[in-house]
Amino acid sequence: MYSTGWQQELLASYISKELFLFGKQTVLLPSALDELKMRGQFFNKGDMLWTISYSGNNSSIVNELKKISLVGDKIKLVSLTKMGSNDLATISDYSFFFQTIDFSYKNNGGVAPAPVSLQHIF
Repeated sequence: MYSTGWQQELLASYISKELFLFGKQTVLLPSALDELKMRGQFFNKGDMLWTISYSGNNSSIVNELKKISLVGDKIKLVSLTKMGSNDLATISDYSFFFQTIDFSYKNNGGVAPAPVSLQHIF
């Protein structure tokens, strides 16, 4: 599982624990593009790479995922992004979406995941 930020890492950790209950082993990658590049060399046929991103439009990440998925056609890409069209969902084999809540804190905009349960995914 690859996540693009600290909030996404929390979500990845939660999903990893849920998958463990189903007997699925996961590896959590830090939110660093170099980590994704390095790990991309060691995927095995049948592996799934979950990528969690709010926008799904980070071109560096999308380009790296395209490279990884082309090498031997080994893995399935799974994306978890905010609702709407985005580059990550377009290149993924499976796409899941979540709602976000826009908020403003002292004139600094931001976005946060909506307080909804992920149990419907599992």
